[in-house]
Amino acid sequence: FSGGQAKKGTKGKRTGSVRHDGGDAFDGFFYNKETGRNLSWENEKDIPVLQAIVRKAKANGVTGFGAGPGYMQRGSMHIGFGSPAVWGDGGSSENAPQWLLDAYNG
Repeated sequence: FSGGQAKKGTKGKRTGSVRHDGGDAFDGFFYNKETGRNLSWENEKDIPVLQAIVRKAKANGVTGFGAGPGYMQRGSMHIGFGSPAVWGDGGSSENAPQWLLDAYNG
């Protein structure tokens, strides 16, 4: 639901943090085509799949992940580049949900 944007200081629409500049990040949902629904960190059965996404993305060079209650839309996730970090509510690493910390650090 959110992708790249014009770099800070240039002309163009900006909607997210500088992590989105030049297409370096996106905010979105993951969809399970077998069940016909979005995966959500609110559903404990989806957590292992979301953790696998984080681990695989990190193994392939992705450095930033944001998710959890109070951060963006329910069930959504930020995935992108920039300084290595995970975060949750308010964009704070102190509020990163445990499932995300476990996937990123494990």
